[in-house]
Amino acid sequence: MQLAQRKSAEMRNGKRSKRLSAQSGLTLNQAIAIAKARVPGELVSASRKAGGNGQVVYHVKILTRKGVVRTVRVPANSGQ
Repeated sequence: MQLAQRKSAEMRNGKRSKRLSAQSGLTLNQAIAIAKARVPGELVSASRKAGGNGQVVYHVKILTRKGVVRTVRVPANSGQ
């Protein structure tokens, strides 16, 4: 990839990241707390994703007491 193309791609990714941050009402830590209240257990991982409709959703993976990993999706705008 040429330097100009790479810089353009980096700028687009930076703008996308800022847009996602602006759209998300909840922090990652708040989303984790909501997910753990829904599904008791140990945190495995958590990430922020852009949904197909442009909404930001946190995906929180929790290891339950029964040894099952469950993914809890928490909308960043409402936490519902």
